[in-house]
Amino acid sequence: MNHHIEEILNIILPPIENLPGAGDLGIAKEMFRMSNEHDRYSGVIKNSIELINKIYQPEITEKIKILESNEPKLFSLLLEIIYIAYYSNVDVQKRIKWRPGPLQPQGFSIQKWDEKVLNQIKKRKEFWKKI
Repeated sequence: MNHHIEEILNIILPPIENLPGAGDLGIAKEMFRMSNEHDRYSGVIKNSIELINKIYQPEITEKIKILESNEPKLFSLLLEIIYIAYYSNVDVQKRIKWRPGPLQPQGFSIQKWDEKVLNQIKKRKEFWKKI
């Protein structure tokens, strides 16, 4: 049986409460985009799926465990790309109460600049050449 990325994603990150599994969230499209745009992830999804489908084991969970054991670097990159895509999903961010969107201007407040921070460094002799 040939397994597809959505099925693999749902096993690695299954549904929880009202949130569907990673495969049903539709993150595969984002994963493929990242694998096409970033050399680090080039071929990771394709190679992982091919290897999983070549493993002679009836259970897909066992196939994934074997991939993890036999190809730790590939599996680590697969998990990395899965997690990046998963936690970029707005529904996941809402569930974990991670406020999406830009950090500024409504983000973290920045303390007013304190000039005293530079007092010690200003006491040092200039080491650069004046022009």
